[in-house]
Amino acid sequence: MDDEQLIDHFPRLFHVTQAGAWPSILRHGLLSTRALLDLYGVDDAARAGIETEPRPGDVVLDDPALGRAVVRDNRPLRVDILGRCLDGSIADWCRMLNARVFFWATERRLEHHLRARGHRDQPREVVVVDTARLLARDSDALTLCAFNSGSALYPNAPRRGPDSFVAVGAYPFQELRARRGVRDAVVEVCVEHALVEVAAVAECVWSLRAGGEREEIWRASASAQPVAPR
Repeated sequence: MDDEQLIDHFPRLFHVTQAGAWPSILRHGLLSTRALLDLYGVDDAARAGIETEPRPGDVVLDDPALGRAVVRDNRPLRVDILGRCLDGSIADWCRMLNARVFFWATERRLEHHLRARGHRDQPREVVVVDTARLLARDSDALTLCAFNSGSALYPNAPRRGPDSFVAVGAYPFQELRARRGVRDAVVEVCVEHALVEVAAVAECVWSLRAGGEREEIWRASASAQPVAPR
């Protein structure tokens, strides 16, 4: 897959976060779990279980200067199912997930996620990122995934392992497009570690109330220009 194909077919990407998180995201960026634990100075003993095991519930981080942050549960990773579809250890898979920031590649995938039973009645925010701006700045940190990497709920869960996250240029887009169609050829777009200076690549932010009502709470200036590639 080349950059132009990614931009043409998936021009906007969607990241779901905690309600009220946008001011902190503007300051610190969109952080992976690992980067968030670094920011809050969580020690090795406390972070081992957070980073290497599926989390049955949310983990709340609190700091007088930084405020409150929530590391979301990953209950869709059922250990029994994950163990059968995984090449490698569960700890290594969890480390890979916790080292990335995830975006849904289509609004249809976003809506499916928002309707999932575990969190459908909770208010949330969605950061909408412009794919072209993201690629112009952070292409070296981007990988693509062909399935929902944070879910292993059913016996037919996709096989996964260290090769599941693929650089854009090596991604088998044509093969997956022929089998699934364009909109299902890419499921997740991932950024390693953190996405800083989010306002330079974001298009807008939605606030989602319980029940699905959507309100735009931030929009990029029409004159905003992407920053130079790093």
